[in-house]
Amino acid sequence: MLVFLHEFKHGINEYLQTKVKQNLRTSNGRTYSIASLDDIIEFNKKCPSAAGSYNQDLLIRASQTDGILNKTYLAEREKNQKGAKLYASYLFDKYSLDAVIVPSLNASRIPAVAGYPIITIPAGFTSDQIPFGVSLYGQQNSDEVLLQLAHLIEKNLQGRRLPTFLP
Repeated sequence: MLVFLHEFKHGINEYLQTKVKQNLRTSNGRTYSIASLDDIIEFNKKCPSAAGSYNQDLLIRASQTDGILNKTYLAEREKNQKGAKLYASYLFDKYSLDAVIVPSLNASRIPAVAGYPIITIPAGFTSDQIPFGVSLYGQQNSDEVLLQLAHLIEKNLQGRRLPTFLP
């Protein structure tokens, strides 16, 4: 969680300051400048109905971090990366795998932390017609193999439907 909080603050601030940096007008006509995570937190405090049930506590915890050059953050990040690589490498080596296939829900954590490529493929729909997918991940520099496997799986599953538009 420590790594997530540091990176969330850094990423959201960078995004807001370089890509967005705009004013937000509420339904009551008030305008708020949103250029940082702290601005979002303040907006949520001043306009609780607009904030909905979003996890304000998580935003506050992230805002209290002190950057991505913090030694504790860097040590925790390195520990997480080593653990993810060790776990993924164990699977690839023990079972001589080219790729691992998993349900897409929360599938990206290990490969993302390890720095491994991942691709998600539409796999079908639930009984409620909600789409779901499967994700493939491979070792570093296995992008070509993953794309070939993903193409074969997508072709055989035929889990994608063209969207329909309601009148």
